[in-house]
Amino acid sequence: MCIRIDLMVKGVHDAFTLPTRILVVEQELRFLRMLEMAQDALEPQSLRQLRVQVLVEQLHESPVTDRVLEEEREAFEALAHAKATLTGSLLADRDTLRTVQENLDSGLILKKNLGRRQQGPPGLCGNELREVQTSAVSGSAPTTTTALEAPLVVFDERELRSLLPYALYRRGIELVPLTLATADYVLSPLYALERKSAPDFIQSLFSGRIFTQLAALSRRYEFPMCLVEFDRSAPFRLSFSSPSPAATSDVSGPLAHFEGGGLFARIARLYASFPRVQVLWSRDPTQSAGIIHEMKRTCAREAVDPSTPSLTRGNIDPHDSAMEKEASHLAARVLSCFPGITPGNAARVMAVCGSLAGLATIDESALVEAMGEENAKQLYTFLHDDLVAKVF
Repeated sequence: MCIRIDLMVKGVHDAFTLPTRILVVEQELRFLRMLEMAQDALEPQSLRQLRVQVLVEQLHESPVTDRVLEEEREAFEALAHAKATLTGSLLADRDTLRTVQENLDSGLILKKNLGRRQQGPPGLCGNELREVQTSAVSGSAPTTTTALEAPLVVFDERELRSLLPYALYRRGIELVPLTLATADYVLSPLYALERKSAPDFIQSLFSGRIFTQLAALSRRYEFPMCLVEFDRSAPFRLSFSSPSPAATSDVSGPLAHFEGGGLFARIARLYASFPRVQVLWSRDPTQSAGIIHEMKRTCAREAVDPSTPSLTRGNIDPHDSAMEKEASHLAARVLSCFPGITPGNAARVMAVCGSLAGLATIDESALVEAMGEENAKQLYTFLHDDLVAKVF
């Protein structure tokens, strides 16, 4: 007789599928677990008629049984951690949670939660960025008039594996997929962001990949951003330890001296290395789409031209404005390594000299006016001293 345990578990009551006696001749733990589930699903009358007998010569624990027990233990530990993490959600009123979730998914914002925006040219300082992010979370009404044409966002085609492009499409944003050289989403000629899931953000911190990506993003765009996106269905917590031993095994170069640092130290170093990069935190792709949509309505209203050569890796025009800006950024990085150059006087020195070649032609008095006597003396001596005599 064929026993349909799956039908027993589902509560299907049929004379041909409900046996009265079951003989177990192998110690299969999964089968015993299915019998336990069937015991909970059967009616009391059917359960009283069922007899289960285990026919084995000796009881022994096989490697398969040990593995199944280990999987069960890990599953229960994960469930306990999830309940400990989501205690507030489990104890909250279901109607309240449903209302909050509807507000988050819709992106609609109440006027009473909205502060006045300062008038001025489109820019993203710290307060305005926090207002945009809070606006996308709480659901406040926009203060600007909706444009007649749909906002346009250029994104990297590899982002199609995530849910964010679909969430943007649902909000009425026109999407253009390209193989971008820098950034994952380009909102305007000035605004671009790199999207990271929470596990990818941690891995890239320990491997150093995010430092390279944000450096390129800062060179190319005026307002670079990094969007860290969490998964609402998976519990998460920050840890002081490395995610895996292999994550730091290949750390070399400028990160070699920082190999022993933990996660929080690396995040602090990331903030210190790229002060212009705004880091956004999002709970899921729906909120990420709300943040981008709100920025397109406020500070990043200008649409980017998808045919711009500098967006992709191929056919880059050396006379393109983005490439000229990147070259200027590299020249500024070289200038910052000179003695006497500080973040406070670097802009004044660049305004006086105009270029690295023009720096060597400026007399010491002009440098004193731009950067002070002590710093000017260090820089002038560095530029005009005999190199051979100093090195050899």
